[in-house]
Amino acid sequence: MAGQNIWDTLSSKVRGGPMSFSMFIIALVAFGIGISLSLEDWMSSYEGLIFLEQAFGIRTVSWEWMRLVMAITPWVGQIVFLGLWSLDTSRKWALAAAILWFVLDFVSDVQFRSDAALFPLDGSNPQINRTVWVSAALTFIYFTIGAELFITASSAMVVTLFPDAIKEFAKLRASITVAFRDAERILKQAEQRGGNSGGGNNNRHQQRNQPRRDVPQGQPRRDVPNLAELLSDLDE
Repeated sequence: MAGQNIWDTLSSKVRGGPMSFSMFIIALVAFGIGISLSLEDWMSSYEGLIFLEQAFGIRTVSWEWMRLVMAITPWVGQIVFLGLWSLDTSRKWALAAAILWFVLDFVSDVQFRSDAALFPLDGSNPQINRTVWVSAALTFIYFTIGAELFITASSAMVVTLFPDAIKEFAKLRASITVAFRDAERILKQAEQRGGNSGGGNNNRHQQRNQPRRDVPQGQPRRDVPNLAELLSDLDE
């Protein structure tokens, strides 16, 4: 039975469209979150290994720095083998190897986060109480899904969507440039209309204040006879 590439199947739904750019940004954010959580997962695995050694009375390493290598190995193993399986789901062996590394990482993390409640340091029987259940839930949600799966999925999406994201970004930048040019042109046209209408109002105001030359400003002066002249004319 032929397997399939999970990331090709998923990316085919968003490639070649505007969603490719937004999904690329989300994948970058998820990758950053995964790296941050993985650093905490690394140190919790380191402390969990110490607790397991104390609970079972064993020594796993001769050099202390080697325990740091052991702590990060399950993280790397999960990402590598889960990535191999996701590229071809017919590789069942890769999925099985990823699950084995997950169990080792999960147990050491729960041992640390439950403060050795899973395997008590005094050698008593394992305890499955609410502290262990909450520690297991937090470990699985934050430091399995949030660390290993985030890095596996986001890195595949970044690589797959990068070419389409660049194209969509170029289109977005061109659209923004055209929009700003159109807005600037509209503003200039509005300013020009406002300036012309203002000049017309001033001209009309000046014409209204100036007297028109074709209209007479007063009646011509006439000589009006006085009262003595009128009486002498009547006597005559």
